[in-house]
Amino acid sequence: MMQWLTVSFAIGALFLVSFDSHAGDAKSPKKSAGIFGEIVNAIPAKDGGKTGTITIHGFAKAGKKGEAKPTAKDFVIKVDATTKIEKLTGKKKDDKNDPATFGDLQVGRKVLAQARPGVPDVAERIFILPMKKK
Repeated sequence: MMQWLTVSFAIGALFLVSFDSHAGDAKSPKKSAGIFGEIVNAIPAKDGGKTGTITIHGFAKAGKKGEAKPTAKDFVIKVDATTKIEKLTGKKKDDKNDPATFGDLQVGRKVLAQARPGVPDVAERIFILPMKKK
């Protein structure tokens, strides 16, 4: 009787361990927070200006106290026909965005670009941030 109890306990433990190790396999890839920076170059494609490539000079995040400040980096992002481009307008609490086009991505504008999951060099969404008032 004791043998059956020990064998059934071992099989149950083995089942739980194998089930738990496969639980994380089905997770979807985590969306990135995005690239925040200033457009330094915008090259439209030959399709009438609906798509193209932009270069974003990413701003470096402040490091922890006592660490060296990280350097800024340039990112080349492709904008295709499925990329959603939006201008952020109004106040933050209104959560209002206006649709935009590739022509609105001008040099000097600050943007937040979110890469497509699995394809880091193609943008899924681009938010054009409002210009600062002087």
